[in-house]
Amino acid sequence: MKQNVAVIVAHGDRMIERDKVVKAYSGKPGCCCGCRGKYYRSGASASQDAQVTKIVNLLNANIKDVKFTLDGGGDPKFAFLETDNRWYIAYFN
Repeated sequence: MKQNVAVIVAHGDRMIERDKVVKAYSGKPGCCCGCRGKYYRSGASASQDAQVTKIVNLLNANIKDVKFTLDGGGDPKFAFLETDNRWYIAYFN
């Protein structure tokens, strides 16, 4: 049985697969509820798909700085990149 525990790890050169991302976030640092940025859902519309792809590409371009949060079973829950003025997050299915 999987535990509900989050672990933050760096995955080095492991690339993010676009088809595994169900939603993505881009926003100013400090909060991820949507008040400082915007969420995009895969499959919601062509424009939202394009934004998800853009965020995944940005994460992959900076993969050495991306952190992954894993659940208790070691499966990735989301990947995030923090810059000085923006947070980028990809959520996995």
